[in-house]
Amino acid sequence: GDRPEVWTDWSSLGGRASSDPTVGIQEDGRLIVFIRDIGNRIHGATQSEPGGGFASWTEIGDGLDDNDRFLDGIAVGIKQDGRLEIFATLMGQNGLAHVWQEKPNGVWGDWEGGLIGDATNGVAVSDRVGDGPSRLLLAIARRGNGHIHVRGQNRVGSWWWQGFDLGQSGIVFPGTPATALNASRSIYIFARDAAGLLQVIGERSPDDWWPEWGSKGEIAGDPAAALDGGGRLRVFALSSAGELITIGESYPSAIGSWSGWFSLEGAAAENTRPAVHRNAWGQLQVFVRWQDGTIRTRRQLTADGTTWSEWLDLGG
Repeated sequence: GDRPEVWTDWSSLGGRASSDPTVGIQEDGRLIVFIRDIGNRIHGATQSEPGGGFASWTEIGDGLDDNDRFLDGIAVGIKQDGRLEIFATLMGQNGLAHVWQEKPNGVWGDWEGGLIGDATNGVAVSDRVGDGPSRLLLAIARRGNGHIHVRGQNRVGSWWWQGFDLGQSGIVFPGTPATALNASRSIYIFARDAAGLLQVIGERSPDDWWPEWGSKGEIAGDPAAALDGGGRLRVFALSSAGELITIGESYPSAIGSWSGWFSLEGAAAENTRPAVHRNAWGQLQVFVRWQDGTIRTRRQLTADGTTWSEWLDLGG
């Protein structure tokens, strides 16, 4: 049901970013915020304790040359033992690079490049198999030819010898894909194609993907996706009119069966990508940047996704 929302005031973390922030949760519950700075290097700021303040920005740069720089776009996954792993694309020929904590909640090791060659700034990561101690990761990147490419970890902790492009070779994607697991823990990937259509592809079983992408209608920007409290995958995007729109599975783990688009209204800023997270009560909470520059949020109040709270202005 509905609950009153009480938010803290905004506080500055300092620094100057040239990317959207990305957030990871350590094994001990502390958040880490990651950004690309104006020098195109990756920095992180870590909470002192769960729910507490943040330490100063620290560069995560071991293993890089002085002239190494990153494209926009950072993704964060959790390794099977609880260590965080960052994925970002190095400028030049090194493609998708990654770095991980040396132990849970610990310091960062050296960056390694070449995970996916010819990668661009469209980066995502998903759990590949299992949960908790059996978790493995799937790295997802948009390549220079506009195709979505994946490469996964295997059960000995290393990565597949090579990855592969997903779906029809004729579809070109200009932006950043979104990914989520359905109720059966199959991976789904959502992306906006060059014609402005939302395309979706998923697993039939672990590592057995549908042979083609499926179109779900027109959107005006990159999507976001999450599993809601009712067990349905739900996707969010902007319409051409600047409203936030959403589409969801007809029932949990539905194969190719989706509801129609539902408008959450609003006046989002052009080219904004929504962010979505499931809160402590199992409700999806979606955030967008408004045309006036503020951040607004709505919460899902019913499992079928038809009833939502009113838009709440978080200021900023």
